[in-house]
Amino acid sequence: MLRVYRFNPEHDLAIANGNEHFQAPESATLLADDLSLLPCWYADDDAMIISDQLLDAECNVFNLPVRTWRPFSDNKIGECQAEPWGWDPAIRKFFLQNGIDEPLLPSLAKLERIKQLSHRRLALMALDFLKERSIYPESFPESPEELGNMAEVVRFSHQRRHIVLKAPWSGSGKGVFWSLDPLTPSISGWCKRIIEKQGCVMGETAMDRIQDFAMEFKVSNNSVSFAGYSLFMTEGSGIYRGNRLMSNSDIEKELARWVSIDHLHWIREQLIDFLSRHLLGVYTGYVGIDMFVYHDNDRINVNPAVEINLRMTMGMVARIIFDRYVATDGSKGWFWIDHMPPGRLMADHCKRREEAPLEFSDCGKIIKGYLSLCPIADHTVYRASIIVDR
Repeated sequence: MLRVYRFNPEHDLAIANGNEHFQAPESATLLADDLSLLPCWYADDDAMIISDQLLDAECNVFNLPVRTWRPFSDNKIGECQAEPWGWDPAIRKFFLQNGIDEPLLPSLAKLERIKQLSHRRLALMALDFLKERSIYPESFPESPEELGNMAEVVRFSHQRRHIVLKAPWSGSGKGVFWSLDPLTPSISGWCKRIIEKQGCVMGETAMDRIQDFAMEFKVSNNSVSFAGYSLFMTEGSGIYRGNRLMSNSDIEKELARWVSIDHLHWIREQLIDFLSRHLLGVYTGYVGIDMFVYHDNDRINVNPAVEINLRMTMGMVARIIFDRYVATDGSKGWFWIDHMPPGRLMADHCKRREEAPLEFSDCGKIIKGYLSLCPIADHTVYRASIIVDR
């Protein structure tokens, strides 16, 4: 069956909203429009991409067999398997309106179950699961707490001093606030609003992070498998900016500067077990589990369950792009998401293309150079790109 892909990066906001009438903010709409062709780079061969754009020759250096379809056109999608960035009621409504039969889509009851599993509580459960299985539970960080009222938030801030407060449904570094005791009025007001809307805030002890990374998994109808590593960079606030383009083995070598590979493999196998227990029969698709290496007084440890994303992730996109399109004999690079005002992005794009032209290996993979993964026009403000070098 033909797979039809749609990039809906507002998914984290939509799933927190929880209904099919969700209207994405302008920034999310611009991101979705400018990067609507991003699925071309991770989709299966037999695929169609929902987009108003065409992948021009400048981007399509690998002659990808791209088929695009304009949303809300006279021709309906028909009998296809929908593959959004992430599932929520709003994207389900979109596919229904564009001609996919309801039996081919997850039910509203299943989407509600996926929403509950997307709560940050699942990461807390995963951390506790790993502690119970480990012979060294003290090597893991303190577990987060669900704080259901302001008295609990204040108590938590006094007990742990330097803390991180998170909305239960949020992602990519959004809905996250750092706080030093005492709580500021603005953070207190934010906590009150989140508790009213989402039932609680999640409280964690702030840690001295060294390196962010993730493990990516693929959930099928009857099994969970490891899909690769993601080594990524965030701003100080935790907002995602980009991923390293490296092989899985090179990422392991990088992480081995701080943590044993055996420990990483143990975490991986335990998380496969955990995800199998909670997701099989409910969710199929990619799952990204964010982690980081951190200083713990005079030791270095891993926080193995910072956030669990039941959707496609930028880390998985970077993983697929490196494995499919980058030469593995010494080339490495970065996968970036950035934004600039209209016109300025086009100028930067032209400059980078001139300064770092693409070079290919004998087998047709990128050795070095810059490539924008989606078309850049004078009105474009968001860009997904890669830069590769030896």
